[in-house]
Amino acid sequence: MPRLAAFCLPAMPLHATHQPTATLLWGLWRIEESEEELIQSIHFQIDTADLATISFPHRRVQWWAVRHLLGALVAHLAGRFGPLDPAQLTKDPNGRPHWPQQDCHVSLSHTRGWAAAALSLHAPVGIDIEEVTPKVGRVAPRIMVPEELAQAPDFEWLTFFWCAKEALYKMYGQPGLDFREQLRLHRHGDQLQGQVLDQGQVLTARCRCHRLPGHCLVLAGPG
Repeated sequence: MPRLAAFCLPAMPLHATHQPTATLLWGLWRIEESEEELIQSIHFQIDTADLATISFPHRRVQWWAVRHLLGALVAHLAGRFGPLDPAQLTKDPNGRPHWPQQDCHVSLSHTRGWAAAALSLHAPVGIDIEEVTPKVGRVAPRIMVPEELAQAPDFEWLTFFWCAKEALYKMYGQPGLDFREQLRLHRHGDQLQGQVLDQGQVLTARCRCHRLPGHCLVLAGPG
């Protein structure tokens, strides 16, 4: 699997970035701060309306961390993907984050200890990060067909398949898809190829898999 390429910024929890193509950038934030520390250190205006629906403290920390990461990625791009302003990020009618009047697509994800974000110029993108735990063994039969289960011999690969389906769902951006029947995956070595089946149409996507300590991350988007 590809190694993560780090770049230097003052914010130490910015763990790594990877730019597989000229129009695709994603990054990781290692969550080490408290919510108060994250609030005090953010340097741009942000819409906090979503926070009213988040009561668990650890989820609130993750929410702030992913916004810090987004700001770091935008700063790193220095305008190469357009005039992106983290303060202007909103949601489309289907709840997917986006910038109005911009041709840059964005996807966000977070879990215990990590935040992830992806930016893609011109084409939709989806990113998901999940902790590897035995619970995936209970989830997998509900979201994977037998052919997919046969390609996932352990909890880690079951988690990669789960992550990939979440990332495909985010990339496609249409609610109501059946994870088991409409989001299909084929394993090729240590990577996955995805398909979205919707209303007789088939959309293919590359699903890039990355290992982290105790976690799996998948980026779904154009090849």
